[in-house]
Amino acid sequence: LNLGIGETRAKMATVRVTNIAPSVDEAALRDFFGFCGAIQKIEFLTSEERRDLGELSEEQEASEMAHVTFETHEGAAMAKLLP
Repeated sequence: LNLGIGETRAKMATVRVTNIAPSVDEAALRDFFGFCGAIQKIEFLTSEERRDLGELSEEQEASEMAHVTFETHEGAAMAKLLP
């Protein structure tokens, strides 16, 4: 997984997660990141959305990408520390 803190809204912070195995679903991401803090939402990006962001190469077509929005910046910062 590759993580990067993205845009923030109010006290929430969004972490971009890339190189996710296609078998990983929202429940697995909630389980993996849950100890970092309360998660407001998880959004998987479509291939079209990833192309628009310039984040879809041939190598990445077999992997998924998601935005994980935490209720606090601290939650996002802790998620960023994960390997």
